[in-house]
Amino acid sequence: AGIYSVTVYDNAGCTASLSATITQPPAFGVTALRNNVPCNGGSVGSIVISPSGGVTPYTFLWNDGTQNQNRSFLAAGTYSLTVTDNNNCTFSLTTVITQPALISVIETHSNVLCNAETNGTISLSTTGGVSPYHYSWNDGDSSTNRTNLAAGNYLVTVTDHNACPVSLAVTITQPVALAVAETHTDVLCNGTNTGSINT
Repeated sequence: AGIYSVTVYDNAGCTASLSATITQPPAFGVTALRNNVPCNGGSVGSIVISPSGGVTPYTFLWNDGTQNQNRSFLAAGTYSLTVTDNNNCTFSLTTVITQPALISVIETHSNVLCNAETNGTISLSTTGGVSPYHYSWNDGDSSTNRTNLAAGNYLVTVTDHNACPVSLAVTITQPVALAVAETHTDVLCNGTNTGSINT
């Protein structure tokens, strides 16, 4: 592209000049705006494509065969796109949709020592997702570590910063109630030691 000038001389020394301008389309480019998957295993990622320059209209071809300009309901992965303008000029780009690691909740607990006591405990350790985490127990508590628990079933729902939930059930057990029964034999004669007790 540019301005080109030419002067033509004939054999008699006569001249003629002209100029020609070669034009070109604006620079062809494509930008991508991506929205990543907020929860591991989800399919809500999206890519918005904005082409510019070149000569419209544009055509779009993704590596999975899709010909839409924009993409939605995407799982995590690598997506490649070739955009072609009306002059057959092409522009290629690759966009990676990411996702957080799977949320994992590990619990350690101690059971009630004696029947009907309230000395059970539960401790939680959470990884993955996006911190901070929020804890919601089925008895209304919101602690990471629980103490003074009676025997029973405890359910916790852990929600990360992206509102992705995972639930975990913990059972606190207790021993059977301790019971003592006795049979006895009374003393036969006053002052003797013939009585007995068996438990």
